[in-house]
Amino acid sequence: MEPEAVQDRYTKLAPHYDRMMSFWAPLDRWRRRAVAETNIRKGDTVLDIGCGTGKNFPFIEERIGPAGKLIGLDYTPAMLEQAARRVDEGRWKNVDLIEGQAEDVDRLVEGPFDGALSWCCLSIVPDCDRAIAAAASLLRPGGRFTVYDMRTTRAKGPLGWPLTRFAEWWVNHYGTGDPEADYAVAKPWKATMAKYLTGVTYREMAFGTLFRCTGQRPAASDVAVVETEGNRTPRPEENPPGRLQA
Repeated sequence: MEPEAVQDRYTKLAPHYDRMMSFWAPLDRWRRRAVAETNIRKGDTVLDIGCGTGKNFPFIEERIGPAGKLIGLDYTPAMLEQAARRVDEGRWKNVDLIEGQAEDVDRLVEGPFDGALSWCCLSIVPDCDRAIAAAASLLRPGGRFTVYDMRTTRAKGPLGWPLTRFAEWWVNHYGTGDPEADYAVAKPWKATMAKYLTGVTYREMAFGTLFRCTGQRPAASDVAVVETEGNRTPRPEENPPGRLQA
């Protein structure tokens, strides 16, 4: 979807988003797991891309504590308003909220970050490759980037048919993706993340409708220039943490 359509949809959903998400019982458990897989610790600086209403914030704050720093980025002001309310309720003094697109994150915030995560955001980002590259460029060497996102509405297994119908209904009414899309094909997450990160792992979940993918920024000494047809991954010294060269 076009950015304007995404913003319009989420502006309408923002006041009801948290209540809507409460129907999906496993989500908070998966959010906590995503934060754990990002391997952040006390005092770390963390980037939450597509932070929405700040549903990940409590789990991040548990790990980084008041000495840490959390930057939340989202494209929709109405969602950031809800996130600001959550920050006030949590009395967190170490959170900054930034409005902007995921593709521009390296132009909007200063790194380096000890970890970054994105929850159900990148599947609706037009230039997903650019967004992943930008996030990776902001990490410290060894910093992890964790993505949990939609793969497809077409569920697998014996419960595939009813789950598929429910997922299609959900996306049509509340989401912003394409219920007919197979994002594993349209956006090859593992291959894309592997261009900028090492140790990339990919695993499908929720009967194949969702996935989780994570990797880490290598140390400078571990990265070489990789050249394929029209594709070149820059060395870290050419692209230091904090900025992605255009």
